[in-house]
Amino acid sequence: MRFDETEAINIKRILLNLLSKIWVALLIALIAGSISNQKTTPTYSSSALMFVRFENNSSVKETTINMITSYTMVLKGDEAMQEVADSIVETVDAEHLKNVFSLNDGKLSPSQVKGKLSVYNSKEDEMVIISSTTYDPEVSAALCNALADIAPKYVAKLSPSGKAEIINRAVPNYSSNVSSGSEKRMRIAFVAVCALILFFDLITHTVKDPRELSRIYSLPVIGELKTRNILGKNHSTLVNRDDVKPHYAESYKTIRTELKSSLDKSGKKAIAVSGVGNMDRRGSHFIVAANIAISFAQTGKRVLLVDADLRNPSDYSECSVQGDKGLTTLLAGDSDTDGAIKRGIAENLDLLPSGSLPANPSELLSSDGFAALLHQLTDGYDYVILNTPYLNEVGDALIAGNLAGSIVLTVRYNSTRYPDITKTVKMINAMDIAIPGFIVDGIMNFGNIPIPGLSTNY
Repeated sequence: MRFDETEAINIKRILLNLLSKIWVALLIALIAGSISNQKTTPTYSSSALMFVRFENNSSVKETTINMITSYTMVLKGDEAMQEVADSIVETVDAEHLKNVFSLNDGKLSPSQVKGKLSVYNSKEDEMVIISSTTYDPEVSAALCNALADIAPKYVAKLSPSGKAEIINRAVPNYSSNVSSGSEKRMRIAFVAVCALILFFDLITHTVKDPRELSRIYSLPVIGELKTRNILGKNHSTLVNRDDVKPHYAESYKTIRTELKSSLDKSGKKAIAVSGVGNMDRRGSHFIVAANIAISFAQTGKRVLLVDADLRNPSDYSECSVQGDKGLTTLLAGDSDTDGAIKRGIAENLDLLPSGSLPANPSELLSSDGFAALLHQLTDGYDYVILNTPYLNEVGDALIAGNLAGSIVLTVRYNSTRYPDITKTVKMINAMDIAIPGFIVDGIMNFGNIPIPGLSTNY
């Protein structure tokens, strides 16, 4: 088993995870764009085009371009900017100016104008471009034209041979730049969310591809349970309910086939079901054990579901079971099998609940009494399915699995970490307990939309 791969960076897995969450990035990008449209003040851009030449240097292109560059710097100076400021105050309506500038006694300073104008020249020819972006289309065009109008005078100041000719005057452009700004924010949001998805994938290193899980540990994935909807809500349920989804019921038939083959080969009649994770009971695998038991019972075999999780109370509400008698009271001698086992919770299926939670669960499970009880139960049933605690923090499942002969492991899609799986598999192998395979629970159900990395054999 190539456990060392669990610590390596798998580019394919990371990209598959990004692909499965790309809708999140798109949604946030759209929200960012919408907010941008609502909160961003629209801006308007205009530009004027000029042709500038210096006749004495026309044969030396590099020298000409350098002089034009010097000329653009002169146009950005305070003297030229003051002329532009005085010009637009006289020619542009005050209401338009107030949309862009704060007037001081009806005047504008060179610095106010300079911040709204850009002047640059082409590095390949003798063209000079004057552009302006403000909150008012009339002001943007007026600023460009005012500078273009005084430009020839400054060419002559720089060189008597210099000439400047306006090729295109600026016209008001009433199409705002809000959409382009919004698109920019959408792109930034999309890239940022994608980066966060990749970052969290790297630091969490969780199960996202059942095929990769199988390859790393050389163990089959015997079931893939699509139990989460697109909002992330888990809808695990018993497979004998009338409203059960067909694909969900079929997945347990596939699991049953694989487990029956494993049990037939080993000559055993019991199997333990455990999970890789912690003790917070998120995604409890009791429902998985119960559905495995139901699927076996549906073949006409007599099946007993034993809840050997003596640390966390399981939810029996769907089984219509009440009372505190169960495995613990049976082991303590406070009840017999007839009083502890709940008969007929489903056709061909009985349940032995955990009973009252004890102070010494590991001692009870490792006692000779539990071993003898399990032997007695397997004699009375065709199959015995044991629900056991998570393996990462306690060894109860190892005790039950050792008596049963095998442990099937449930892992949580996009939640169970590979380092935890490696630790669990090594513990089981150290005790020479068989692992029939993995069951991947909590896969998101997208209906008939194929998801890369997930099989669709059910």
